[in-house]
Amino acid sequence: MSTESSEGDNGRTLLSKLRATGTPPRSPAGTLIVERFAQMVGITDITSRYDAYLYLVVGTLLGGVVSWLFSPQFSMTGAGTLHPWSVTYHGSLLFGLFLTMQLRDWYQQGIDDLQVVPSVRDRFLPLTPPSIRWGIYVAGLSLHFGYFVGVGEISGVYAFEGMLSGSIKYLFVIPFIYLPVIADLLTTFVGIHMMLPYRIHDEAIDLDFADTINFHGLRPVGQLIKRGTQTYFVALLLFTLFFLRKVFPIAEVTGGRFALSGGAYTQPSDMVFIYLFFAWVIGILFFVVPVVWIHRYMRHQKQQALEELHADIEVSAVRLKDVTTRPEDQQEFFDSVYLYTALDRVENGHEYPIDYRLLRGVLLIGLLPLVINLITYILTTFVLPG
Repeated sequence: MSTESSEGDNGRTLLSKLRATGTPPRSPAGTLIVERFAQMVGITDITSRYDAYLYLVVGTLLGGVVSWLFSPQFSMTGAGTLHPWSVTYHGSLLFGLFLTMQLRDWYQQGIDDLQVVPSVRDRFLPLTPPSIRWGIYVAGLSLHFGYFVGVGEISGVYAFEGMLSGSIKYLFVIPFIYLPVIADLLTTFVGIHMMLPYRIHDEAIDLDFADTINFHGLRPVGQLIKRGTQTYFVALLLFTLFFLRKVFPIAEVTGGRFALSGGAYTQPSDMVFIYLFFAWVIGILFFVVPVVWIHRYMRHQKQQALEELHADIEVSAVRLKDVTTRPEDQQEFFDSVYLYTALDRVENGHEYPIDYRLLRGVLLIGLLPLVINLITYILTTFVLPG
């Protein structure tokens, strides 16, 4: 019996063994576009746990090899010079996918922690409706091809990159490798910061006034908004460092052994600082708008609960007038105590899904890209040469 089983295992190929490893199913929070593309090209048949990462690695390697072999720009960079920032192009891609998957897992956990019935909880899934996810991707795809193919900017790419290298990079790698990651990350932010508050309001979720931490059961929502905002500011911090990289004269400091693309020092345009500041403002709105939206809902629910409690207390007070003459009827007294306790609990409960600790966590991360942007602007305007 065991011999036959061993012979059967030995006869299986490596691919068949990988397919039978029992990988986990897709998240109920939704399937990413990158995961769908990996499934379409067959990578999921090899490994469904890391298929999206493998899809990105294979795609970027293909673009890198073609550029190395056929792009005239590669021969002009110089073999004795290292470009440390070049790794950020592909590293940011994998990091963006990791952030998206992490946010999706946090969303699933946050929805599971909501004190609602399963039928209501299911209405919060998936994180973002597929129509919105694919709509954002198709819109980005249309803008990309419209700009490079429709307007004709691809001719400038061919002159700079070469026809084969430029076609692979701008007509395949960017629209089908980079753009899906950007669309997935953007739609994840939309799901957490826009769809989630809307669903809470639309489903008219009853607040849990017995919540021991006085968030009325919506602390998981506040945690999600905090994590989504922090993720946005981490990504913005990386973008800020990347776009302002030419401020640091690495080639001059290292005697030419390391270089930044385009030279040692270049003063960034004022528009770069404006765009980065505008992106920071968007991050603040990503945090403030859903918090205020949920706050208004919590306050409305709280006011309704207080009105009901006050009405019950008035009725109870009438019945308590002769409780001393009927000592055998003590239930009215205990009911009154309960009502006053509930009133105190509802009145002292939070009206926001966040507290100072969550707000501090957002500010610590959120201020970093703003401070770096402002300091760099001051240095390049008043200290460093123009």
